[in-house]
Amino acid sequence: MTRKNLQELISTHRAQMEYCKRLLDQSYYDLEARDEETKWINRYLKHNKIVEWLESQTPDEE
Repeated sequence: MTRKNLQELISTHRAQMEYCKRLLDQSYYDLEARDEETKWINRYLKHNKIVEWLESQTPDEE
């Protein structure tokens, strides 16, 4: 994977992770009332793990 591809993937998954975090911070009690808080926590954790893994990868060109 090229450096550009890695950066694009990291940016995409970081944005998704930040969206989940923002939603949880702003609407946790509403999500909890609808029994959806676990879904959003799991999405946040999934994107966090993907970002961590992508950041540990070495681009092909190096």
